[in-house]
Amino acid sequence: MGSLSVYQQADARARIESNVAAIRDLFERYGDLLAPHLPEHTKDFLICEKYLGHANGALRSGRYRLAWELFQQSRRHHRKGWFYRGYRNFVLKFPLKWLTGYPRELA
Repeated sequence: MGSLSVYQQADARARIESNVAAIRDLFERYGDLLAPHLPEHTKDFLICEKYLGHANGALRSGRYRLAWELFQQSRRHHRKGWFYRGYRNFVLKFPLKWLTGYPRELA
């Protein structure tokens, strides 16, 4: 994911959706070639992981509404028990970060 500066920009949501659209495009264009070599729900797994990663990044940079929306997007693509640990950690961190600002980011 890299820099947290993407979450400070006005078009952060559009950039994140563009990032996820690249995954969808890959599977739309080359899904027939990839299908024999990948597990059945790989596309949903990657999209789920991408949204969760961006939700954590938005949370770290103080964009709480965006973080919650991305978390919900990740949950919509969730199957078969993926990322329960990541979801648990997000749900525990969200109110802590929102109410107290902890854990603080080092500048």
